[in-house]
Amino acid sequence: TLAGGIYSMLMITIERYVSTTRYKTYESSGRSLGVALSAVQLTLSGAFYYLIIYFYDLNRIYARCNVVSEEGLLFHRIQGGLLTCVQLFSITAFYSLLRYNKRLLDTRGLSLTERYQLSENVRTLHLLVPVVSSHISLNLLVVISYLESLGFLHLHSVIVPCILYLRYRRELYAQQRLRRANATDDAGFSERHITIVQSAW
Repeated sequence: TLAGGIYSMLMITIERYVSTTRYKTYESSGRSLGVALSAVQLTLSGAFYYLIIYFYDLNRIYARCNVVSEEGLLFHRIQGGLLTCVQLFSITAFYSLLRYNKRLLDTRGLSLTERYQLSENVRTLHLLVPVVSSHISLNLLVVISYLESLGFLHLHSVIVPCILYLRYRRELYAQQRLRRANATDDAGFSERHITIVQSAW
């Protein structure tokens, strides 16, 4: 989901920060950091969905399907702003960490283990930067499209009835012309029609 993906991106940012600041001992460190970050990510995602259900008024009857209720609108605005800030923080942190790791890699006196860890940091960040950039771009595109579609719904509710009305008027005029073409207003038409039919017997 969107929130889970963004929170996982935040956890990756924290993990890359730790690998950069502790590059001398990161390779020999245990798995406690990964377990802790996974637990935090799951907790944040679970809390997000709990708040969605908590702020959604399930007892109210709506005339249409609503993703967000009136009571939860403020929460979703705050949550949307928070998720946007997290994404911007992640992409900024990745660029900063990439430059910092490159600068450290150019220094002399590094051991083989330290140089290997810094090279891995640079290689991993080179892969993560375009992934995070595309993730942010797609999320912003979806949000903008969704907001624009909400504004378009009001215009859509006006345009569609007008189009249907014009089509109905056009079909009505066509039917009226057809009726006039097939009309039998001539008084002698019925008698001539009956005479022709009887002569064919």
